[in-house]
Amino acid sequence: MQRFSHVLEAMRSWWLSIIDALRKAIQIDVSNTTALRAVPSVIGFGIPMILAVATNHIEIGISIAGGAVTIGTVGLAEPQHTRKKTMLLACLGIAFSAFVGSITSRLPWLSVVVTGLWGFGAGILVAFDMSALVVGLQSVIALIILSHFMLDPVPAVLQASLMLVGALFQVLLTLIPIPGTEVSLERTALANVYTALADYAADPPNEQRSVQVRTALTNAQKIIVRGNLNSPYGALLGTLFEQAERIRLDTLIFRRWRKQILALPGDYMHHVTNLDNFLKAVAEQLYSIADELRHSRSFIKRRKSQYKLKESLAVLRKQIPVLEEAHNSQDLLPLLKYSELLRDHLHTVRKLAGSLNGGLQHIRRLSLPKPNLLQRHSAWRILKANLTFRSAVFRHAVRMGFTLALATALYRVVPIPWPNGYWIPLTALLILRPDFNTTFSRGIARLIGTMLGALLTTLLVSLIAPTPFALAFFTIIAAYLGYSVLFVNYALFSLFFAVVVICLLSFVIPYPEELALDRTIDTVIGGLLALLIYVVWPTWERVQAPTYLSDLIEAVRHYCIAVLRSFIHTSLDERLELYHREARLARSNVEALVMRSQLEPRAQRIDIDLTQGIFSVCITIIDSTISLEAYLQADPDHSPMPELAPIADTLDEALWIISSIVREEDNIQAFPDVQQIVSELKSAQNLEAIKLSHVEDRSVIKSEQHFIFSNVKWVCDAATVLYLLVSHQQRPEAVLH
Repeated sequence: MQRFSHVLEAMRSWWLSIIDALRKAIQIDVSNTTALRAVPSVIGFGIPMILAVATNHIEIGISIAGGAVTIGTVGLAEPQHTRKKTMLLACLGIAFSAFVGSITSRLPWLSVVVTGLWGFGAGILVAFDMSALVVGLQSVIALIILSHFMLDPVPAVLQASLMLVGALFQVLLTLIPIPGTEVSLERTALANVYTALADYAADPPNEQRSVQVRTALTNAQKIIVRGNLNSPYGALLGTLFEQAERIRLDTLIFRRWRKQILALPGDYMHHVTNLDNFLKAVAEQLYSIADELRHSRSFIKRRKSQYKLKESLAVLRKQIPVLEEAHNSQDLLPLLKYSELLRDHLHTVRKLAGSLNGGLQHIRRLSLPKPNLLQRHSAWRILKANLTFRSAVFRHAVRMGFTLALATALYRVVPIPWPNGYWIPLTALLILRPDFNTTFSRGIARLIGTMLGALLTTLLVSLIAPTPFALAFFTIIAAYLGYSVLFVNYALFSLFFAVVVICLLSFVIPYPEELALDRTIDTVIGGLLALLIYVVWPTWERVQAPTYLSDLIEAVRHYCIAVLRSFIHTSLDERLELYHREARLARSNVEALVMRSQLEPRAQRIDIDLTQGIFSVCITIIDSTISLEAYLQADPDHSPMPELAPIADTLDEALWIISSIVREEDNIQAFPDVQQIVSELKSAQNLEAIKLSHVEDRSVIKSEQHFIFSNVKWVCDAATVLYLLVSHQQRPEAVLH
């Protein structure tokens, strides 16, 4: 009976996960519409279509249009500085794959093997960036489609050349500016960052704003880092990104001081109100900068926000000393220095954002240094690291190759008539993803969209019986709508492109009603096959959890120790910004890990409580380290603090041991006595206070040292809690409350 109840619970868990996938499949995000950017793509597809019908060279025109329609989605997904490069690589990949697919199609077994190899290659490209993944997918699509047409070498070369012409025509159209699309993806991403920072400053009590800022920074970094940072334009974008990081550090300091003022005994709400007014003035400046980046700036609004910032800063200068005197404490004196520093950062960003609209000559006169953004690792190192079954990417690549080989064998080897069986592997390719929720949501969306698209096309052809020109016009409209909703909803995209594919084939193959039925059946078979293989050979997040968590702890270790050692010496660690961004990326990866795991069947989920506990403690360390880094940025010429050397060495060892435990390594060393080091740190702090007793401006210095030592102590305490969590000596619920 107990076993039966476990089975029922497992079935219920799977059912709820599939319902979540269905909910995601029908979710629509109108903000991601690409209606303007879709114009060049649909022009590149539409002109060959119209010329084909007008000159009655249908097969040649459809071949060129086929190359154009495939490459059209690449121009929508790529940022401006990588678009042409990615599209050119995709053109070459499509042409070569089309040729290989054509000449291997006469031998079914060879076609199966080649399709499997291409599928493995596309799967392994997930480890690289989005550009590599796009090129891989487009190449496999071309291989699968052309393997259906059994051609001799010469016709195969001709077919591949025609598709290359269509693809290159799409690339050529990207060089033509389209009115209304002059705001690049890079500028839009930066505008989103400054909008998120404005929300972060305007709404201090809302902790969710911090997540939104991190998400915006991560998304912007992925786009900007792929560009040419050596060019004046790339350097300016990178500098704006780095300034956003600094403003985030400054704003975090103010949010923490706000909490400190609220915790003071007595009624200090009017001081909190003054601080909130200053942050609101900062937010208005940030909103204005975001508008500048989007080309929607207002001179009057910008001047008004600058006046508010100046006015609120003057009030803050008067109120902070009063608050310090009333509370008999100097802990808030550095707030004035940080407020002026934040004002200076905003002034710099306003000038840089305005330079973007001044033209390339104006940008070149700035002579900006190359930003220290997180650089991409070498392709060989990435590939080598993922050529193991311990890698989720490698397992996904093997699963992808096996699925495509099996799907191809179904219609090439099995003695069943499949008029257009290549849709089976094509559907499996477009559905299968490394994680459960994306695979099932895309599978459901693909099935829904294709069936609706096939039904719509059947009704159109049966009821209207369009002429070739009318059919071409309808196909172009469907392609435009498909390009426009590519990122809005995958089911809608599948619907419109099912219409495009069926209409294209109806020019060269009669009986479109049968084509629609064939496509629906093959899509259902391919979709169910992909879902079934994922169920049989899944990649659950719990397998990847130790890697992601250890990466987070290692990133926290590098970042924290780099900041502490910058205090010990008189100069900033050159790798500080690199470590900071690695920590944010690792933090985002763990957040995504938890989110994806919560959508999996319950029996397959990670230990959410334990993972969230580890994550929360790591966030505490990161936030305290960010506060320390903000101090360094404000005072890069600080006096050295050698008394922090023992704590840096001990924390380095402690966090390395914690990371080793998470990775389940052997021969782990004994955990150091971090609390003993904290006690020694407190003694050093008291000794330093005695040394400062005869210093003229000792109140400010003591306040700053108290700020530094308090944050260091929080880091040490968090490291101890983190060790308790990972060594399972105490449950997260007891530790975190």
